[in-house]
Amino acid sequence: MLANVPTTQQTLGDPRASAVIARDIAQRMRGRRKELHLSQSALAEQSGVSLGSLKRFEQDSLISLESLIKLSMVLGCEESFQGLFEVQQQQAPSSLEEMVAQGHHLLDQIALLESAR
Repeated sequence: MLANVPTTQQTLGDPRASAVIARDIAQRMRGRRKELHLSQSALAEQSGVSLGSLKRFEQDSLISLESLIKLSMVLGCEESFQGLFEVQQQQAPSSLEEMVAQGHHLLDQIALLESAR
């Protein structure tokens, strides 16, 4: 879904991971704004987000959740938020190898959590 964004496994304990995700979202939002031929001023006015907040988001990837949602509504991307924290359905492993791999993944996560204590 997010280009060049590390996986959860890679980001546990990495303080830069959220910055990578935020920068990717800001770049895609700027691309969508340009795709729709909207200036920063026009998007700010239509969304009710201050021009300063919009510029700060595009430059530094900093924005409030409320402002991000307002921008996404004007850009036609609000549906991206609908599944954000939905409970994921776990599929049963289809083979013994897959079951073992899932077990190793869980053990790795436990080890990371233990080392963070």
